[in-house]
Amino acid sequence: MREDPAQNEKKAKKNEKEREGQNDKKNDKKNDKKNDKKNDKKNDKENDKENDKSILQNDKSILQNDKKDKKEKKKKKDKKKKDQDEESGEDDDSDKDGDAEDSRRGSKAAEGADLTFTDDVIKESVARVRKLTQEAEGEGKPMGTEKFFDEVRMIQIQNSFSHTLRLYVVLGGCFGDDLLPKTLKATMPYVKKMVSTPPMVTEHILHAFEVYYVENPQHRKQYPMCLKELYDSDVLPEAELQEHYSSSLGTEGFAEAKAAAKPFLEWLAQEDSESESGSDEASDVDGGDV
Repeated sequence: MREDPAQNEKKAKKNEKEREGQNDKKNDKKNDKKNDKKNDKKNDKENDKENDKSILQNDKSILQNDKKDKKEKKKKKDKKKKDQDEESGEDDDSDKDGDAEDSRRGSKAAEGADLTFTDDVIKESVARVRKLTQEAEGEGKPMGTEKFFDEVRMIQIQNSFSHTLRLYVVLGGCFGDDLLPKTLKATMPYVKKMVSTPPMVTEHILHAFEVYYVENPQHRKQYPMCLKELYDSDVLPEAELQEHYSSSLGTEGFAEAKAAAKPFLEWLAQEDSESESGSDEASDVDGGDV
């Protein structure tokens, strides 16, 4: 049976159309896949940008917080340093005020506005120093000069008395009623520390001894040799010592001490006379040789 050409053509067109439809579907599928990839890539890129932006913001926030923390730490550190400096400055001011107060107390003594050696607070201070020395003796080891000075100065500050009375308190505390030349010599480091911190004038040093002998007159005859120990230890300058006892003061104990010191003062004058005589003889010899 012979095929109809028209039917064959129609069939061919149909087949072609089906192929085209298949190709379109295939292309659409391919395009869809391509578009999906493209969109996915685009979305991934956008997401990455968003993530990068978020990370950057987080990093910036962390840096800001770190900076803030460092700033706070620095602020606290500076404040701490400032407080320490101020505290140190206050300590320095306190030391200066203490020195100024010491000077005022010394001035009060010179003006006669100080406590007196008969006041109860002075007697109590003598007893406290006496206890210090006895405790040190009981331990078999003398108290160091600096420690002794600090202890006595604390007593002085607590009771607000002058350097003159401080020396008197030391004499009474260390020697009781038995001040002798040999015991004075053994305790000379204490005495030298007291009269040099701050420096005391000769009049005030001698006044402390003079009032000590008012309280303990039985040993006033030992005064000349005690003066010699002070002189030999460079506590008392010769010229100032002689000047003091060549005057006529009305302070308590001065007249009696001046009378008791007469042998030592005469010895000083004799020594000066012999020195001058020796110097004159040496000059004469030198002149004769020429």
